[in-house]
Amino acid sequence: MISKPNGPAKFLGRTFFCFIVVVFLTFDVANAKPADPAILRLNSFIDKLQTIDAEFTQQVEEADGNSPPLSKGRFSAKRPGLFRWDYTDPFEQMILSDGKAVYYYEVDLAQVTKTNASVLEDTPAAFFVSDKPLSETFVLTVTEDKIWKLPSVRMVPIKEGSVQEIILTLHPNKNEILNLTLLDSLGNYSRFTFLKMRYNKSLETDRFQFLLPAGVDLIEDDGNNQTN
Repeated sequence: MISKPNGPAKFLGRTFFCFIVVVFLTFDVANAKPADPAILRLNSFIDKLQTIDAEFTQQVEEADGNSPPLSKGRFSAKRPGLFRWDYTDPFEQMILSDGKAVYYYEVDLAQVTKTNASVLEDTPAAFFVSDKPLSETFVLTVTEDKIWKLPSVRMVPIKEGSVQEIILTLHPNKNEILNLTLLDSLGNYSRFTFLKMRYNKSLETDRFQFLLPAGVDLIEDDGNNQTN
């Protein structure tokens, strides 16, 4: 029997959500030095980004060598501050931000946790939502993607927190994200691969509005008890 992923797997989903927050709100690599072509290309790509809609896969490799089942779903985002992650396989979960609140909907538990988007600033992942240029939060260097053997931007937080590093790889021939890897403070890797990416296409705002399903419990969380 396959058990439901929790702990690192659930944390990584929320951590990647935080990363996308900074991509859409504060991504600024213009001050990064040296101005490597990979960093310059990433900067140009992000500058033009207004919306994203894509399918994704997420493979987690835990520090103890275990690999939970591959997760799949759909991701949408729209500037400023609108996000929606729908995990469809192997378990249903949704993470949504309407710009004011963040909703974590765990379908099998019939439970939604609502928290103000601003509480993310009070977590160890504060650098993800900081209004500082990214180069003031991360040490940016260029490395090689281990699978695709392509130049990638490696981002190491200057301040110690819940993420050790983020590595982002752009497609060599297209202006799109090929994959992204996260290494958390517990030593767990999570690799996201994006499929059928659509950029700067019209996305309806109501896709980012949360409606509480019938029979689902709503839990209000001010963020004081968050540990990630």
